[in-house]
Amino acid sequence: MKEFIGKVTEEEKNEMLNLHKKKMGLEELPSRLDSIGLSDITKNIVLEKIILESQKVKADVQAWWNRMFEKYNWKKEEGKACHINFETREIFFD
Repeated sequence: MKEFIGKVTEEEKNEMLNLHKKKMGLEELPSRLDSIGLSDITKNIVLEKIILESQKVKADVQAWWNRMFEKYNWKKEEGKACHINFETREIFFD
């Protein structure tokens, strides 16, 4: 059962939505590299860049959550993942 935590602003939601879209795009890229005919060397370079960018996005997502919990004084619960409903801007523990 989802546990309601709070609600973020439209701007905050859009910031997370952009990070989410970037994360999803980066996750899809490796599977598409074979279909565009890159050399193995070029493919490895691109994969390294994807990995680095994915790590940056992951850190940015965590920083966003940390800022929201601090700003809104939400209580963190060990072992529970957070989820944002992009339509309502509501935050839940899963």
